[in-house]
Amino acid sequence: MNKILAIIVTYNPSMDKLKVLVSELISQNTDVVIVDNKSENSVELESLMPTYISLLDQNYGIAYAQNIGIKQAFNCNYEYVVFFDQDSSIPRDMIYKMFELYQKISKNYKIGCLGPAYIDIKTGITAPAIQLSFLKTKKIFLNKNKEFTKSDYIISSGTLVTTENIKEIGVMDEKLFIDFVDIEWGMRAKKKGYTCFIANEIVMKHCIGEHSIKIPILNKYFNVHSLFRRYFILRNGIYLILYSDLPINWKILQMIRTFQYFLIFSIFITPRISNIKIFYIATKDAIFKKMYKGSI
Repeated sequence: MNKILAIIVTYNPSMDKLKVLVSELISQNTDVVIVDNKSENSVELESLMPTYISLLDQNYGIAYAQNIGIKQAFNCNYEYVVFFDQDSSIPRDMIYKMFELYQKISKNYKIGCLGPAYIDIKTGITAPAIQLSFLKTKKIFLNKNKEFTKSDYIISSGTLVTTENIKEIGVMDEKLFIDFVDIEWGMRAKKKGYTCFIANEIVMKHCIGEHSIKIPILNKYFNVHSLFRRYFILRNGIYLILYSDLPINWKILQMIRTFQYFLIFSIFITPRISNIKIFYIATKDAIFKKMYKGSI
């Protein structure tokens, strides 16, 4: 197998979960770099014995930390990187299977990245692929009888990409700090002629948000994040609508999603006053381009 570097970004991680992840990656002949955003337990990370470790002097956000890992991959001539969150749980032989499928798909497609299917551990629901069709967001549910599904963007945890393609598409947008980083990169890749794929038969468990609630009117689950994350979700979405060069149809759809997000949190999610305040701060910061960590 060609050289692969796993990039794990950490912030106050569970050491038990992280130890399992690092051990599993190493057992699959994958080198590991841990990039830590000033965790309280950062001194414990070296005991996991990753291939490389970078302890940052403050929390610079996931995009910045991922770029530190990408630079490590460039400097050490790795051919591939695979991104992971600190609480990722991967199946046995995942890296081997991802690599084999990547080689197979690349014979016919220009791959942006390849990621696993993932199940939200809170709801047990497998996330669909996302494909934009003019002013409609198509959710493509994964067919286990097919090896892969095209998706305009995918969650970053578990995604495999070549360093050569990162050089062509560009690194992660550090201004975004945390949310929309994978979406912006995926849409940027698509604009440059690349396609992202989901490996239907390779499944990871993942937790999106702190908990989920079912919205009665919409009859679907809605992921609830902390107030800290709500700020970045709102700010970054609005910022990308106003100032990015992403496709106009994505911007229109994101405007609708942002309005729906605000209504849901204003009506169904407590504390409502705090949600309205966060929306105001996020909107103001987006308009005046107060990015990175912003007002939080």
